[in-house]
Amino acid sequence: LQTKVFIWDEVPMQHKNAIESVDQGFRDILEKDVPFGGVTVVFGGNFRQTLPVIQ
Repeated sequence: LQTKVFIWDEVPMQHKNAIESVDQGFRDILEKDVPFGGVTVVFGGNFRQTLPVIQ
């Protein structure tokens, strides 16, 4: 795999499972047990549009 940077726009609109699936996919393909298989991931979007999480 020749990807060095993965740019993902509108991440705040994605479900948590989508992000985890992409992470696991990169780990499986690259056979590395580090986040996103060691590929630099740039998350984009307007993070101020997300609702705050209160526990």
